[in-house]
Amino acid sequence: IRINNSNLKSFEGLRKFSLKFFDNFLFEFLEKNKDKLKNTLIVLSSDHGKVFANNVSALNNKKLCGSFQEDYLRIPFLFYNQNQDFRKIENLISSIDLLPTLIEILDLKSPNLETLGINAFKKKDDVVFAEHRFRGPDLLNKKKGINYYCVKNRDFKYIYKEKLHIQDKVEDKEILVNYKTDISENINIINNPDFQKILISLKEKLKLRMNNLNKF
Repeated sequence: IRINNSNLKSFEGLRKFSLKFFDNFLFEFLEKNKDKLKNTLIVLSSDHGKVFANNVSALNNKKLCGSFQEDYLRIPFLFYNQNQDFRKIENLISSIDLLPTLIEILDLKSPNLETLGINAFKKKDDVVFAEHRFRGPDLLNKKKGINYYCVKNRDFKYIYKEKLHIQDKVEDKEILVNYKTDISENINIINNPDFQKILISLKEKLKLRMNNLNKF
Protein backbone atom coordinates (compact mmCIF):
# COMPACT_ATOMS: atom_id res chain seq x y z
CA ILE A 1 0.00 0.00 0.00
CA ARG A 2 1.38 3.39 -0.96
CA ILE A 3 0.79 5.94 1.77
CA ASN A 4 0.22 9.54 0.68
CA ASN A 5 -1.63 12.61 1.94
CA SER A 6 -4.89 11.54 0.32
CA ASN A 7 -5.15 8.18 2.06
CA LEU A 8 -3.15 8.88 5.23
CA LYS A 9 -6.22 9.64 7.34
CA SER A 10 -7.88 6.37 6.36
CA PHE A 11 -4.62 4.54 7.10
CA GLU A 12 -4.45 6.14 10.55
CA GLY A 13 -8.04 5.05 11.20
CA LEU A 14 -7.12 1.52 10.14
CA ARG A 15 -4.16 1.57 12.53
CA LYS A 16 -6.35 2.60 15.47
CA PHE A 17 -8.94 -0.03 14.56
CA SER A 18 -6.28 -2.76 14.37
CA LEU A 19 -4.97 -1.79 17.82
CA LYS A 20 -8.46 -1.89 19.28
CA PHE A 21 -9.08 -5.26 17.61
CA PHE A 22 -5.84 -6.63 19.08
CA ASP A 23 -6.67 -5.29 22.57
CA ASN A 24 -10.10 -6.97 22.50
CA PHE A 25 -8.69 -10.21 21.11
CA LEU A 26 -5.95 -10.35 23.77
CA PHE A 27 -8.42 -9.67 26.59
CA GLU A 28 -10.79 -12.40 25.36
CA PHE A 29 -7.90 -14.82 24.94
CA LEU A 30 -6.68 -14.26 28.49
CA GLU A 31 -10.19 -14.61 29.92
CA LYS A 32 -10.99 -17.83 28.04
CA ASN A 33 -7.67 -19.52 28.79
CA LYS A 34 -7.10 -18.68 32.46
CA ASP A 35 -6.65 -22.31 33.47
CA LYS A 36 -4.30 -23.10 30.61
CA LEU A 37 -2.07 -20.09 31.23
CA LYS A 38 -1.11 -20.72 34.85
CA ASN A 39 2.39 -21.75 33.86
CA THR A 40 2.71 -19.40 30.91
CA LEU A 41 4.52 -16.08 30.70
CA ILE A 42 3.14 -13.65 28.12
CA VAL A 43 5.46 -10.98 26.77
CA LEU A 44 4.10 -7.93 24.98
CA SER A 45 6.55 -5.66 23.20
CA SER A 46 7.36 -4.24 19.77
CA ASP A 47 10.31 -3.49 17.50
CA HIS A 48 9.22 0.14 17.01
CA GLY A 49 6.61 2.67 18.06
CA LYS A 50 4.11 4.44 15.81
CA VAL A 51 4.87 4.00 12.13
CA PHE A 52 3.45 7.45 11.44
CA ALA A 53 4.18 10.26 13.89
CA ASN A 54 2.28 13.48 13.20
CA ASN A 55 1.26 12.02 9.83
CA VAL A 56 4.89 11.46 8.77
CA SER A 57 6.48 8.07 8.14
CA ALA A 58 9.64 7.18 10.05
CA LEU A 59 11.36 6.54 6.70
CA ASN A 60 10.36 9.91 5.26
CA ASN A 61 10.74 12.06 8.37
CA LYS A 62 12.61 15.26 7.51
CA LYS A 63 12.48 16.71 11.02
CA LEU A 64 15.53 17.25 13.20
CA CYS A 65 15.48 13.91 15.07
CA GLY A 66 14.29 11.84 12.11
CA SER A 67 13.57 8.23 13.08
CA PHE A 68 14.73 8.94 16.63
CA GLN A 69 11.58 10.92 17.46
CA GLU A 70 9.77 9.81 20.61
CA ASP A 71 6.70 8.47 18.81
CA TYR A 72 8.91 6.05 16.89
CA LEU A 73 11.05 5.04 19.87
CA ARG A 74 8.40 4.35 22.53
CA ILE A 75 7.31 0.71 22.69
CA PRO A 76 5.29 -1.44 25.12
CA PHE A 77 7.27 -3.61 27.53
CA LEU A 78 4.94 -5.86 29.49
CA PHE A 79 5.15 -9.29 31.12
CA TYR A 80 2.08 -11.16 32.35
CA ASN A 81 1.81 -14.30 34.44
CA GLN A 82 -0.97 -15.24 36.85
CA ASN A 83 1.50 -16.33 39.51
CA GLN A 84 3.63 -13.20 39.38
CA ASP A 85 3.12 -10.27 41.71
CA PHE A 86 2.67 -6.90 40.03
CA ARG A 87 5.92 -5.01 39.62
CA LYS A 88 6.35 -1.73 37.81
CA ILE A 89 9.57 -1.00 35.97
CA GLU A 90 10.53 2.57 36.78
CA ASN A 91 13.72 2.81 34.73
CA LEU A 92 14.05 3.69 31.09
CA ILE A 93 14.44 0.40 29.26
CA SER A 94 14.95 -0.89 25.75
CA SER A 95 13.97 -4.03 23.84
CA ILE A 96 17.56 -5.19 24.23
CA ASP A 97 16.85 -5.56 27.97
CA LEU A 98 14.15 -8.15 27.24
CA LEU A 99 16.28 -11.30 27.56
CA PRO A 100 18.03 -10.49 30.86
CA THR A 101 14.70 -9.38 32.34
CA LEU A 102 13.03 -12.63 31.25
CA ILE A 103 15.78 -14.60 32.97
CA GLU A 104 15.05 -12.71 36.20
CA ILE A 105 11.27 -13.18 36.01
CA LEU A 106 11.50 -16.89 35.23
CA ASP A 107 14.08 -17.35 37.99
CA LEU A 108 16.46 -19.11 35.62
CA LYS A 109 20.13 -19.63 36.12
CA SER A 110 21.73 -16.99 33.95
CA PRO A 111 23.26 -18.66 30.91
CA ASN A 112 26.78 -17.75 29.88
CA LEU A 113 25.65 -15.17 27.34
CA GLU A 114 27.24 -11.91 26.30
CA THR A 115 24.51 -9.34 25.92
CA LEU A 116 24.26 -5.57 25.78
CA GLY A 117 20.98 -5.71 27.66
CA ILE A 118 20.47 -5.24 31.40
CA ASN A 119 17.88 -6.72 33.74
CA ALA A 120 15.23 -3.99 33.83
CA PHE A 121 14.62 -4.48 37.57
CA LYS A 122 18.30 -3.98 38.38
CA LYS A 123 19.15 -1.30 35.86
CA LYS A 124 20.77 1.70 37.53
CA ASP A 125 21.86 3.89 34.62
CA ASP A 126 18.66 5.61 33.49
CA VAL A 127 19.49 5.89 29.78
CA VAL A 128 18.55 3.94 26.65
CA PHE A 129 20.15 3.62 23.23
CA ALA A 130 18.91 3.25 19.67
CA GLU A 131 20.71 2.70 16.39
CA HIS A 132 19.79 2.56 12.71
CA ARG A 133 21.41 2.97 9.29
CA PHE A 134 18.81 5.23 7.70
CA ARG A 135 17.29 3.86 4.47
CA GLY A 136 18.38 1.15 2.07
CA PRO A 137 20.29 -2.14 2.47
CA ASP A 138 21.50 -2.37 6.07
CA LEU A 139 24.77 -4.21 5.40
CA LEU A 140 25.65 -1.94 2.48
CA ASN A 141 25.13 1.17 4.59
CA LYS A 142 27.22 -0.39 7.36
CA LYS A 143 30.11 -0.89 4.93
CA LYS A 144 29.79 2.76 3.94
CA GLY A 145 29.96 3.79 7.60
CA ILE A 146 26.39 5.12 7.65
CA ASN A 147 25.65 4.51 11.31
CA TYR A 148 23.19 6.64 13.29
CA TYR A 149 23.26 6.48 17.09
CA CYS A 150 21.01 7.89 19.80
CA VAL A 151 21.28 7.97 23.59
CA LYS A 152 18.57 9.50 25.76
CA ASN A 153 17.75 10.04 29.40
CA ARG A 154 14.41 11.26 30.74
CA ASP A 155 14.85 14.80 29.40
CA PHE A 156 17.56 14.97 26.78
CA LYS A 157 18.41 13.10 23.60
CA TYR A 158 21.79 13.09 21.87
CA ILE A 159 22.12 11.89 18.27
CA TYR A 160 25.37 11.17 16.46
CA LYS A 161 25.71 10.31 12.77
CA GLU A 162 29.03 8.77 11.77
CA LYS A 163 28.36 9.47 8.09
CA LEU A 164 25.34 11.14 6.51
CA HIS A 165 23.10 9.16 4.19
CA ILE A 166 22.67 10.84 0.80
CA GLN A 167 18.88 11.03 1.33
CA ASP A 168 19.10 12.51 4.82
CA LYS A 169 17.66 16.03 4.63
CA VAL A 170 18.98 16.94 8.09
CA GLU A 171 22.67 17.78 7.72
CA ASP A 172 23.39 18.09 11.45
CA LYS A 173 25.77 15.25 12.36
CA GLU A 174 25.35 15.95 16.08
CA ILE A 175 22.04 16.82 17.68
CA LEU A 176 21.00 17.52 21.26
CA VAL A 177 17.35 18.17 22.12
CA ASN A 178 15.41 18.63 25.32
CA TYR A 179 12.41 16.56 24.25
CA LYS A 180 10.52 17.30 27.46
CA THR A 181 10.34 21.04 26.83
CA ASP A 182 10.76 20.94 23.04
CA ILE A 183 7.85 18.60 22.29
CA SER A 184 8.31 18.85 18.53
CA GLU A 185 12.03 18.08 18.92
CA ASN A 186 13.01 20.74 16.41
CA ILE A 187 15.56 22.83 18.35
CA ASN A 188 19.18 21.67 18.27
CA ILE A 189 20.86 22.91 21.47
CA ILE A 190 24.17 21.17 20.78
CA ASN A 191 26.09 24.48 20.99
CA ASN A 192 24.19 25.93 23.92
CA PRO A 193 26.69 26.37 26.81
CA ASP A 194 23.94 25.78 29.37
CA PHE A 195 23.72 22.11 28.38
CA GLN A 196 27.37 21.18 27.93
CA LYS A 197 27.51 19.01 31.07
CA ILE A 198 24.53 17.01 29.84
CA LEU A 199 26.11 16.73 26.40
CA ILE A 200 29.45 15.47 27.77
CA SER A 201 27.70 12.90 29.96
CA LEU A 202 25.57 11.53 27.11
CA LYS A 203 28.57 11.47 24.76
CA GLU A 204 30.57 9.40 27.25
CA LYS A 205 27.74 6.89 27.61
CA LEU A 206 27.35 6.65 23.84
CA LYS A 207 31.09 6.16 23.35
CA LEU A 208 31.03 3.23 25.77
CA ARG A 209 28.01 1.80 23.98
CA MET A 210 29.72 2.05 20.59
CA ASN A 211 32.82 0.32 21.94
CA ASN A 212 30.64 -2.52 23.27
CA LEU A 213 28.83 -2.82 19.93
CA ASN A 214 32.15 -3.46 18.19
CA LYS A 215 32.56 -6.63 20.28
CA PHE A 216 29.53 -8.25 18.64
